[in-house]
Amino acid sequence: MGIMGEMTVAATKAMKKKRINTVIICYAALAVLWLITSLSIKGFATINRTVNTLQTASFLGIVATAQTIVVVTGGIDLSVSGVITFASVVIAALLKTDIHPLLCAAIAILAGACIGAFNAFSINFLKMPPLIMSIATLSIIEGSLLIATNGTPPNGKSDLIVWLAKGKPLLGVPNSVWIWALVCLCVYWLLHRSRYGRHFFGMGTNMRVCLLSGVKTKKLTFMAYMLSSSLASLAGILLFGYIGNTYLTLGRPYQLDSIAAVVLGGTSILGGSGNFLGTIAGTLILIILKDTLNVLNIAQSGRNILLGVIIVLLLLVYGRERSTR
Repeated sequence: MGIMGEMTVAATKAMKKKRINTVIICYAALAVLWLITSLSIKGFATINRTVNTLQTASFLGIVATAQTIVVVTGGIDLSVSGVITFASVVIAALLKTDIHPLLCAAIAILAGACIGAFNAFSINFLKMPPLIMSIATLSIIEGSLLIATNGTPPNGKSDLIVWLAKGKPLLGVPNSVWIWALVCLCVYWLLHRSRYGRHFFGMGTNMRVCLLSGVKTKKLTFMAYMLSSSLASLAGILLFGYIGNTYLTLGRPYQLDSIAAVVLGGTSILGGSGNFLGTIAGTLILIILKDTLNVLNIAQSGRNILLGVIIVLLLLVYGRERSTR
């Protein structure tokens, strides 16, 4: 037991050191990108432009936060894009009734959590691979929404929901950014300061060892996927308030972008390794890259190619993936 304890301490110290190095690299890359963009694009570093960038990043940031929770366990959730759209349609429909807007939002988030529970149930008891299961769930959501709305989503309105997404009651910073910050604080504590976080990372490192150690992996899988879908629902509600309406492809851009932000931030796509602080940097890097390519009037095809090349180069610099499990 003494030898085992020494090995555990050594492994923990090595992981913490790797996490610190990873975070430093992420934020250094973000700083360099910000500097280059500021010098290349006039007005990019102004306060108003910075606030707008943060607001755009907040929506992706919340979804990337959701994705991080699942990825560290060794899973993946490609249904987040469908959940975003689903939540926006649900709240739009509920806002046409006499239900209070905050209760409408709570119901939409709860409905999203049920989708996460469905994913977790299928993974735990039907032994479905997370990738395949989440894709299947996404297809079910998109098909169901198309049938339920007949291609035309409802158009409920709420000044409160708009204010939650766009209001600037504190320091001129939009509420969506403050909500993202609060989500980040909670998830950072969950992943890096609680026993649940240690178990999440343990599941991504070696599921068999976790099972033999008595870790309730099925319960944790439910927690991870329900949190993921709940946060994706929150992002969908905020997007609905920000745009003012919804459409059936609202969440589609966030499917792969959320994964890219997580991986750019240093979390291994294989699970078990990473630091949530890096996800924040990865989100901002991705948003700034997209904003820069858009301002430079580069064609969409060129933007996709350049963005893909840059992401690959950053991943090579980070040296993310572990060679052994």
